[in-house]
Parts: sequence; C-alpha cells; structure tokens
Amino acid sequence: MLNPLRNAIPGLLLCLATVSPSPGQTYFTEDFSANTMPPQGWSLASFNNLQNNLWRIDYFNNTPDAGGVIPEALFICYLPADGTSRLISPVLNMAGVSDATLSFKHKFNWYNDGPVIGVATRFGSGPWNPVWQVSPSASTGSEVHHISLGNIGQPDFQFCFFVSAAMTPVGNWLIDDIRLSSPPSLDAGLSGLKVPAFVQPEAPFSVRAVVRNEGLTPIHSFDFSWSSDGGPVHTQHFSGLNLDLGDSVAVVHEVSPALPAPGNAALSVFISQINEEQDANQLNDSILMRVSAVTFVPHKMVLGEVATGTWCGFCVRSGCFLDYMSETYPNTWIGVAMHNNDPMMNIPYNNAIPQIIPGFDGGYPGATSDRTRGNNGPEKLEAGYLKQIKVVSPATIEIHNYSWDPVNRQLSFDVQSEFVADVPSELRFGAIITEDSVTGYSQANHYSGGANGVMCGFENLPNPIPPSGIHFDHVGRAVFGNPFGTQGSLPSPINAGDVYAHHYECEIPLNWNYNKISVIGFLRHAGTGQILNATNIVSSFTGRSPLLSSESIRIFPNPVQSSIIIYAQTSVQGAEFTVYDHMGRRVKSGKLREGQNEIAAADLPAGFYLFSVGTGKRQTFKIIKE
Repeated sequence: MLNPLRNAIPGLLLCLATVSPSPGQTYFTEDFSANTMPPQGWSLASFNNLQNNLWRIDYFNNTPDAGGVIPEALFICYLPADGTSRLISPVLNMAGVSDATLSFKHKFNWYNDGPVIGVATRFGSGPWNPVWQVSPSASTGSEVHHISLGNIGQPDFQFCFFVSAAMTPVGNWLIDDIRLSSPPSLDAGLSGLKVPAFVQPEAPFSVRAVVRNEGLTPIHSFDFSWSSDGGPVHTQHFSGLNLDLGDSVAVVHEVSPALPAPGNAALSVFISQINEEQDANQLNDSILMRVSAVTFVPHKMVLGEVATGTWCGFCVRSGCFLDYMSETYPNTWIGVAMHNNDPMMNIPYNNAIPQIIPGFDGGYPGATSDRTRGNNGPEKLEAGYLKQIKVVSPATIEIHNYSWDPVNRQLSFDVQSEFVADVPSELRFGAIITEDSVTGYSQANHYSGGANGVMCGFENLPNPIPPSGIHFDHVGRAVFGNPFGTQGSLPSPINAGDVYAHHYECEIPLNWNYNKISVIGFLRHAGTGQILNATNIVSSFTGRSPLLSSESIRIFPNPVQSSIIIYAQTSVQGAEFTVYDHMGRRVKSGKLREGQNEIAAADLPAGFYLFSVGTGKRQTFKIIKE
C-alpha cells in the first residue's frame, strides 16, 4: 500500500511521460515545468504569413491563468494571421490502446471574432483530424476539458493544439496540465506532499498535501490521514467538493505531528474512503516520508539571488530591493546580483541563471530565495525570505581558516558544516565572491521621470544613469567549482554530529577591491537544487569550542546553559552587543563594560544564536544554547 521511502526534501513533484497499454493508466503528461518551448519531443508549426514562434512559456503575474500551476503554455498573436499554427505532441506508441481521454486545462482571451481553436490527432505524417474545435466569440474562464478518443491504438499517434485564422488577429490561449490516459471510474491520487524534512524536537509541523481526481467520477469527499512510525492514525474528513477529472484540492491536516526527540521518523500520509468507498487504484493513495528532528536548530541565513544587467532599464529594481534586504535583515540574509551581458558578468554564473531561478522565463530582473519557486521578482525577495527563514537547516555553515595574501592576492578559506540530523541525500558545499561599490559603468533606467512609478529615487535620475551617478553592490564576481556546488565535497549519507569542510582558494584580480568583497558559503541539496543554509560571516572558532575569543573579547561557556560570560578589553568598552536567534530576531542587547559581563540565558530556548558586537565591521560569534 505504501510507496518506497522518499529521501528527497518534500515538495518536489515529478511528472513522467509514459506509454503503457493498461486500464486506469496515464500514458502521457505535460505541465511545462521544464520551462522550454517547445517542450522536449514537441514541435511547432507556424501560420502561413507569420513564421516567428507564437507559442511560449507564460509566467504573467505569476498567476496560473489556465487553472493549473505556473508555468503554462501560451499562444499569443494580435497580428492578422493566415493558416494554422500548431503545438504538436511527441509521437506516442499507443499500440494496444483502444480508447483514451485527453484532458487539459485552458483559458482563451478573446480579441476578435473569426479564429478557431481546437485539438486534432493524426497517425504518422497523415492529415490532422480535428477532435474538438470552437470559434470563440468571447473570453472564457479557466476550465478543464476532456476529449474522448477512440481507435488510437497505433504506434505513431500524435495530437496537437491548433489555432486557425483567415487574416484576423487571434488573441491568446493558455494551456496547462495535459494528460492522455485511460482513467478508471473512481480514482483519487495523492499528487503532492509538503512536509518539512527537518524539524525542531517537540515543535508541531503541518502536513499539507494535494489530492487530485484521476478518475471519471467526480469526487465529493475523502478521508485524509497520517501516522508516524506506525503509531495512531489521525484522520480528517473532507466533503462538499466537486472535483472533475484532473481537478485537485490542497488540504492541511487539522492535527499537526511533532517528533519528541532528535532522530528520524517515518511519516505515512494517505487518503481513503473516496466518495465513501474504496477507489479503483490504491497505488497512488499513500506516501511514506522521512522526517528528521535536529539535535539543535542551526543559525540560518537565506541566500537571495537576482538576475540583472546594466542594459536592463527595469533592473534598477534589483539594486533597490537588494539594498533594502541587506539593511533590514543584515544577520540572516545574503544577496547576490547575477549580472547578464555587461562588463560585470561572470559567465558560469550567468549561464546557470535559468536553473538557479526556478521557472525563469528570460525576463529581467528575476530573483529567487534559496533557489525556490514563487518569488521570481526582486520585489518578492522579502516574501521569499520570510518563508525560507522558517525552514530548519540540517547543518550549521561557517567559513574557517580564512587567509588573505595581499602580495600575491591569494585568498583561501574552508566552508564547514556541523550536521544536526541524518541526511541520506547528496548535499554539496559551494562558495561565491561578491563585491560592493563597483563603479565605471552606466545603467539603463526606465524609471527616469517617474513614468513607471517611484523606485528608490531612480525616478529622479536620468536614462541612462552615467557612471558618475551610480555604483553597483552585491556583484557576483566568482563562483567556485560551479554555481550548483562542488561535486564530491560532501559524502552521502551523512550522520548527525558529523563535521565536514571543503577548501577553496583563488587569486583576486587586480581590478577587484579586496576591501569591498564578501565571501559566501552555501550548502545545497543536489536533488532539489535548493539552498539549505548559507553564510558570509568568517568564524574564528570551531562549533562547540568552550572558549570563543578574539583580540578584544572572550566568551564562555559554549554551549551555554544559564549565563553567557563575556570578558571585554578596553578597546570594546561601551560597544553595543546584540544576540540574535536562528531566525534573525533580536533576543538580547546592551552595552559592554570593561572586564566581566554576564548575560542571562536561562530564558532562551535551546538552539543556535549569534552574538554580535559593534557596527560596520562587527565581530560575530556563534553560540549554542542547550
């Protein structure tokens, strides 16, 4: 009844295109998540008079207009068109399949009477046979359409979405979640499960899932259940639904599990009693998930990466929001500007942008937080940060053994992590160098004059902004190994309590200002591509050293239980100190006096904290509270 244990971090859904003649079988799916047009194996046919590609991937306003999940396919043409334009599926071997259903979600935005939209099928290079077509006279809302196909059992079957016109403008047509299947009468599937991979002991977490109708009978109700390590089953009933084939609903269980102590648990999540009965296919009714409670909560920093360029007039937004984030969340957020097609471009970093920003559609500026979906613009960096800062990391991350040789301009350092949970998946260390206050380049500025609104004062600057009027911060100068982390830098699997480090070194070019560079270390999940933790703070001690010290400060004990003791030299007398928790919240603050200082810590929850002294080039120490 249960699927094999899934080791990947939850939330990643994979759609596999398969062709296998079996009742209740899905033969082919396409959700455009690969962000390419045409998708792999697909092809395009143009109008007689318009040869350019009128089909594209759409992310407009990050809204799933067709009713699925972004991205989706978009046909758009407001010019007079003649003939037929087609989006053509791969050739599918349907031998042995007599009947199937083609389902898809779509929305048509009407512009002019006359065009015809529809679906056609063929065998080999034979003529196209329309199986559904309409001549819209108005815009349609998002809807799911099902087409019954008979006599398709040949090895060279294809279908296409087509738009026909006779020298009339068309409008646009959005399509998503294409599925060719022989669905059973009643079938619900658990198509998505969102559960944190790493949690704090005794801290409740949500069990979220997506339930999809995979059958012909509308679904009105089902039971949604979970059980941890074979313990009690918690069931919640959902009713009052009306899910047609292909429709889905997101659900959150009213009972939240919690792991009592550090360690691993097998969380079984399943659905049952579909319309008060058992459905025809039970193989898609359950998912078994591994959840790990950490030994302590590591300090977390979120990595924000923005695609920008001096040629891009709207990219002044990048600098605006990068500066806002670094000023607002200085201890828990790190920003990088990935420059494209300008003198500050780092070629490997630039080439990786479509993979770094999930769902990147080629539009600048683009952005992501920890390389997750749903925050594609610089203006969404804060929303992405607020989401990602709550995600528990499986490891600390620190920069150790930092060394700079100003004569040979050689920089070297180690990126090091202490793991607070077992990790069965492949992880990778990575490192980035950024530079602030880069000058000498002009910047296009579409906000000049205020025509596009207010943007951090750029509305008061000319277009373009001359080199004398602008400098660039957070410039991504170098990535070590490659932007996706250094392969083989960490073993797999990893056990809680393991400490690993990877060494990096490079020569800093003469035209880079060493005093303005920042070294960033990150920990990346090789399977999901997401960043699990990051840092730009150089540590002068190792994780659990009982004495933390610099030339002016000594701090002990570490780990701490009731009090933090600080011995301060005269040079830091009167300096302000702040203690931040793992989410960047200020929990203690004050001023140091010369000699011994004592800070009460008994009221602090167990976990990882930053002790920061001074401003500007502050001293920062990492403290563990037990």
